[in-house]
Amino acid sequence: MPAGDAQRVWFPEMIDELRLTWSSEMTWEELAEFCAQITQVRREIRSSRGIRPPLFTCPRCGERGRSEIKGVSIRSALYVLKNNDIVTEAKFKALDKSWKKHRAKNSLDAYGQPSEPATAEKKGAGCCTSTSDQLALDLRSTLAPLTTTMPPPPPPPPTQARQPAINAHGPVGKKLIRAIRRERSKTVVDFSAIAEGARHARELQEGTTSREDLADHDPSHGWYVIAQQQLSIFVEQTGAMRETLCFTDPINDADDEYMPIGPPMSPLTASYFFYWSVCDLSPKGDAETLASATLDLVREIGTDPHLLAGMETLESSRMGLWEHRGHDGDRVLLRELVTDVERVCHVTSGYRGRIGEIWFARVLPPPIEGLDAVVITTPYLLIHSSRADWLAYLDRTLAAYPKHRRRQVYPLLMKFGESPRYWPEYVFEAYVNHASDVVYLTGFPDIEASRPHSPVNS
Repeated sequence: MPAGDAQRVWFPEMIDELRLTWSSEMTWEELAEFCAQITQVRREIRSSRGIRPPLFTCPRCGERGRSEIKGVSIRSALYVLKNNDIVTEAKFKALDKSWKKHRAKNSLDAYGQPSEPATAEKKGAGCCTSTSDQLALDLRSTLAPLTTTMPPPPPPPPTQARQPAINAHGPVGKKLIRAIRRERSKTVVDFSAIAEGARHARELQEGTTSREDLADHDPSHGWYVIAQQQLSIFVEQTGAMRETLCFTDPINDADDEYMPIGPPMSPLTASYFFYWSVCDLSPKGDAETLASATLDLVREIGTDPHLLAGMETLESSRMGLWEHRGHDGDRVLLRELVTDVERVCHVTSGYRGRIGEIWFARVLPPPIEGLDAVVITTPYLLIHSSRADWLAYLDRTLAAYPKHRRRQVYPLLMKFGESPRYWPEYVFEAYVNHASDVVYLTGFPDIEASRPHSPVNS
């Protein structure tokens, strides 16, 4: 297999075909037809080269299996046009804006086909997670699943008491809380919306992992599976509201560009993309994420405090640079660079590794004393580099800060990066190879030439 083929979404033959076919006079219908045809070309190329469908781990239930290959979306084609200098940046922006309007006006999916109504049966391959399009309910239907377990508010007294101050971490969280307070203050109850919301909520909960399935998990992992499932359900609801467009638009853009279903299709695993897009991505640079805004709303509504604590742990989690220190039975001993935090870890992918390896991984703390920490995503193994190399990278990147402050700045760098796509871009460009339980990366975020798939090396 030629180098790089395993993780390519667009093979050179496909790009050449797009270059020959593309015309500024092309209609959206013609581009949709081309995308359908080029999807089949990609399947044939992958089949002829023996590239197997990628392994997929569901971000909600943890189920692992082979994924179906996604089709080539319209926006994916637009990005290829831009990234290969077939159209200018200005032309790309104009096309992207035009496509969004055309798609919304004609109720089309990402591939230019008429959108199908959401049903309980419409689910991803080998996965319980519904698509965002299926959850694009109106505001009342979106809020209803979150409120059906709460008693109806009492009728307002003649003189309405002042509502308590809004307690939120950012502006989007405040908007969500105001939205639900407006909904609760209405004197006319839309029972059809409540009934639809209750039905939808039951469908979402039916997709969660059963007690019997959780019995097969490590206790720490099982607890975080529960927390992740519930956070995912809440995020799916808030992600359909107009107040969160500042998050969902960049997430959809990244999903179109990276196609994150894991190697060999994409270096970004589904679990990595879920946590980055929901818990780390802060488009405005103010540390507010879709997860933090959603949990602001969850606190306003009220939920089990232990479950809330688990979801808060996920929301505050981040990637880190960890040195392999050995084994304790089936568990892996890791120590983080800079912070020197040491963890005894259950690795969900099953990878055991070797002493001295440097991992780029999301490590969750023990949920309670006496349990293990959890490496919740497939670890990225940083090859051809050592602890000293990565400390040198941190010295270069954090040079503006005095050494006594780097313990405080390092977590911010690892969670938010120097730009919104800092870390997923690094993963995408540093990819080398993969196994079923680990993904191999090489190079450094601040040295473009060190990454195999960076623009200077392509």
